[in-house]
Amino acid sequence: MDDDSLIDNYEHVSSQVFYTCQNLPGPGIDKNLFQSQLCVRCDCVNFCDGACKCLSSTSKNYTMDGRLLEEKLSQISPSVIECNSLCSCSEKCGNRLVQYGPTANLEVFPHHKKGNSLRTLKLLKKGDYICEYAGEVISKCEAKLRIKNACDTMNYIFVLKEYCGESSIIETFVDPTCIGNIGRYINHSCLPNSAIVPVRFDSLVPHLAVFATCDILPGREITLDYSGGENSDYNGVKPCYCGESNCKKFIPFDRDLL
Repeated sequence: MDDDSLIDNYEHVSSQVFYTCQNLPGPGIDKNLFQSQLCVRCDCVNFCDGACKCLSSTSKNYTMDGRLLEEKLSQISPSVIECNSLCSCSEKCGNRLVQYGPTANLEVFPHHKKGNSLRTLKLLKKGDYICEYAGEVISKCEAKLRIKNACDTMNYIFVLKEYCGESSIIETFVDPTCIGNIGRYINHSCLPNSAIVPVRFDSLVPHLAVFATCDILPGREITLDYSGGENSDYNGVKPCYCGESNCKKFIPFDRDLL
């Protein structure tokens, strides 16, 4: 799969933000990581089945209807490997989804308290892929520096933590503040209707794929839990305007970045 295969027709509402369809290497990141190729590849003919090497750790990732399996959504540290450009299977293989770009009929709209927000104009079913949360992939040191210099402005940095064993954690920091895609307009909610799942298909760098965790009706705002399910600190300075009954009043932040 190359960049030309990804279809993303969205654009930013502000000319001050550069649109990128996928993650780009930022300060503190080895650009070779983006050029690295996953070792896994399959020799399947046309469509993949249980013998697919890309599915060695799981029987499948997606349903026949192209939705993420429910058990993947409910896992504490889910991870998905899609078939990639080295695989022999068809481009219509059921294990290829995120790599083809965001869903259609997403709309950025102004919210009276939150600023710009993102909503769907069509019904999204539970497990449907929405879009990627893409931007600059930066180092932890750079993330700390940006948060320190941000002052009272909005912090868009998402911290992805992947747990590998009992003590090993892989951290990925994505900042779409100045360089990002449609996903940057997804606001926080204490009762979100979507979640981020790391998806890999060509390079080692994970794609922060946003999937619906419940049915989302047309016209409804798409929301995320900015803590990523972690026990983040909610005693912050950015008020939360989600309006949910369980609202913690403040948007969570990772104290490791202070």
